[in-house]
Amino acid sequence: MKSKLKIALLATIPIPVVIILYVFLFTFTLQGKVVDKYSGKPLGNIGIPLSVRTITTDKNGNYSISFARKGFSFKVSKKDYETKKVVLNSNSPANINLRPTTLAGKVIDAYTKQPIENVQITYGEQEVKTDHKGSYKLSDVPEKINLAIQAPSKKYETLEAKIIDTAKKDFRINLKPPKALEYITSLSQAKQYG
Repeated sequence: MKSKLKIALLATIPIPVVIILYVFLFTFTLQGKVVDKYSGKPLGNIGIPLSVRTITTDKNGNYSISFARKGFSFKVSKKDYETKKVVLNSNSPANINLRPTTLAGKVIDAYTKQPIENVQITYGEQEVKTDHKGSYKLSDVPEKINLAIQAPSKKYETLEAKIIDTAKKDFRINLKPPKALEYITSLSQAKQYG
């Protein structure tokens, strides 16, 4: 009954007014913020491509989108973050959480705490080596990841690392010498100091 009444009322209103009323009554405005999923920090200056134009978040990650129907969707992406499809179903505030897709850190000697250069870190087909500061960076990683860590010499053990939550962006890897070398080193130090 209500829909018949709306149609009857609209039939008596001039067309330009009907269009304005339609836009006013059936257009939703969505406001929200794009943030880092783990840190909650705002992600500014992200372009959000829409069918007609692109809107950009401000430096604080805020955005505002007007859309004419429920189910309207768009994608949000930023370098070193996942791409996320957003489907709008209401005009309630919507924060968009983007998960970082990089994993970075340092590889150091477990005892001396010195960085280790040229350590090979492998994830799937991706392979990187640490620089002179022991630093590494992997891209496009999922939330759970298995790493193979191979030192440039036999002075250190090879590691398999399973990371089940990449929320932490800085992963420090401590490499130890193989058990036999570790034993000889401790005997040598004991003799030297004792």
